[in-house]
Amino acid sequence: MLNIGLSELLLVVVAALLILRPKDYPIIIRAVAKAMREFRAFVEGMRGQVDGALRDAGLHDLKGHVTGTITDLNGKSQPTYDISDLTSAKPANPIDKADA
Repeated sequence: MLNIGLSELLLVVVAALLILRPKDYPIIIRAVAKAMREFRAFVEGMRGQVDGALRDAGLHDLKGHVTGTITDLNGKSQPTYDISDLTSAKPANPIDKADA
């Protein structure tokens, strides 16, 4: 997403700890925790709005029923998967194995 790896994140944290004074640590931790709570609340709110819009449009029940045939640029049929297979704990199985 932002292409920030663990090593870059740790470098930023270590630099911040070296630059900031120890008495500022609690203030910074509270600010970061508050920002994380607000971000989670925002994401949950957006998820609720999208689910509500899908339900209002009558598309919410289509989640497990969308299937079809996919063809690549060469016109060869590719295997398709049921969307419910992607959300289950077991591995997804191809529905169409005609040209696989």
